[in-house]
Amino acid sequence: MTILEQQELNADKMRGRWGWVLAFGVLLIVLSLILLGNLVVATVASVVFFGAMLIVAGVIHLSQLFYNRRTGHVAFWLISGLLYVLAGIFVMRNPMLASGVFTIMVGISLAIAGGFRIYLGMTMRPVKGWGWIIFSGLVLILAAVLIASNFPQNSLWLLGLFVAADFLVYGFSLVVFALALKPRKEA
Repeated sequence: MTILEQQELNADKMRGRWGWVLAFGVLLIVLSLILLGNLVVATVASVVFFGAMLIVAGVIHLSQLFYNRRTGHVAFWLISGLLYVLAGIFVMRNPMLASGVFTIMVGISLAIAGGFRIYLGMTMRPVKGWGWIIFSGLVLILAAVLIASNFPQNSLWLLGLFVAADFLVYGFSLVVFALALKPRKEA
């Protein structure tokens, strides 16, 4: 069976479930609107969820001690597991401080990514459309400057806005995708 045949089978399965895809998309849109209604709660919830995932990852790493004792990696599993658990506890005990740290990390990441895009655009100067790459880099740097200019106040709502925006865009994408999957009645 070729890859194209497998993709057709997967598309047929998805067509049969288009209603579930549509429902999930609508649910994400509704959740995004709720999150947009209170960005501080969305920020705290996302940070607490991340902290819980860190603790789960730490427990999984610590459980590897029982399975990998003979391989000589005991120190790795012990230290990494403890660091994950401690980081998760820190995040869950003080989600507002953690959201500030995450906001700083987002700002720095945007500035670095913007710098790389500008550099990439400059290296592509002879190619048509190189200016758009530079423009996207400038937008990222502008976003980083906006984050830095209103820090720490924006750490109360910025992560919640990102989560809500992601839910909204993904929800709309799923709705459009589901409607495209919907079987057409032949006349």
